[in-house]
Amino acid sequence: MAANNTTAQGAMWMREWDMDNVNLSQLKEAGITDIFLHENALKDSSYNKTATTFLSQAQAQGIRVSIWLCTFHSDGKWVDPTGKYSYTVSVPYQGKVSVPYKYTYQAKVKVAYTKYVKSYYKSYYYNSYGKLKYKWKYKWVKKTYYTYKYQWVTVTKYKSVTKTLYKSETRYAYNMTYINQYKASIINKITTYAQISGVGGIHLDYLRYPGTAYKSVNGTKSITDFVGQVDAALNAINPDIMLSAALMPETSVNAYYYGQDYTQLAQYLDVLIPMVYEGNYKADNAWITKTTSYIVNHSAGKPVWTGLMTYYSDNNIAALPATSLLADAQSALDGGASAYALFRFGSGLLFDISFLDRTSELVVPTA
Repeated sequence: MAANNTTAQGAMWMREWDMDNVNLSQLKEAGITDIFLHENALKDSSYNKTATTFLSQAQAQGIRVSIWLCTFHSDGKWVDPTGKYSYTVSVPYQGKVSVPYKYTYQAKVKVAYTKYVKSYYKSYYYNSYGKLKYKWKYKWVKKTYYTYKYQWVTVTKYKSVTKTLYKSETRYAYNMTYINQYKASIINKITTYAQISGVGGIHLDYLRYPGTAYKSVNGTKSITDFVGQVDAALNAINPDIMLSAALMPETSVNAYYYGQDYTQLAQYLDVLIPMVYEGNYKADNAWITKTTSYIVNHSAGKPVWTGLMTYYSDNNIAALPATSLLADAQSALDGGASAYALFRFGSGLLFDISFLDRTSELVVPTA
């Protein structure tokens, strides 16, 4: 590939509490064209005034703001988009158990008893001639003897009997009323956000299974169909609004485990944003390039913005040095990404803001 002088495009996830901490003109100068703003900025009334100002200022800077919201995750739990749910029942079965009982029998036991016996010893004395002599004497002492006799003994024994027992069993069923209402409520929320002044996009998060899509019939299809419904709802009110989604980076097995088929989702998404989080996967820059390239080749021509962590990993949230983050972003661009997306903006701890002063070092490859 040859290089050109095009400024690399970037995007950034942002929590509601950071709206006052970011310099939008600095982001714009650094090539950050998009912000994924957490929906709490609109849901939490304490942020309403700040959000209105933020959206207006971002629009003035030419920075598009997409509202970042969860889909199939609610109250800390995953929601199966097929309506499948689990419940536990108590199932009876016949099983063997050990039952204790008392058993009494006569046993020959060793019994100790005591009696007095003579104990002889030498007694020394001098006779009338002054010569030392001795004679045997004795005294009565206690001595223990043993004998055997029969006595009644009771012990606990066990016998095996068949009884009705119970075991817990997980079963599955489908609640279509619930899941249809759940999806409708998400879509209603999305269309509401999309009509707010200054909102230029919708960003779907948790659009997946927790690694268990293969356990649900039509799990992958249900996710794809839901995105299709979102796309149709948005097109009905604003065809220009951008629809994007955070996707897992598991390449060829992504649909099997997470229900996200890149090619199928590309029918409806304007941008695919795989979370290629190097630190969490204990991977390197070559992995970023390879993973990005795979997804680009399976995105049906739709742009791919590679999601990158701004910190080391979920187990170490110290900010990556700007040099490391630049290397990650370059690896994404080398893999064919149209842009990089940073997770996430956070003053000080999560993000080395000096990165923004060095984005001109990034090289956008051309074929």
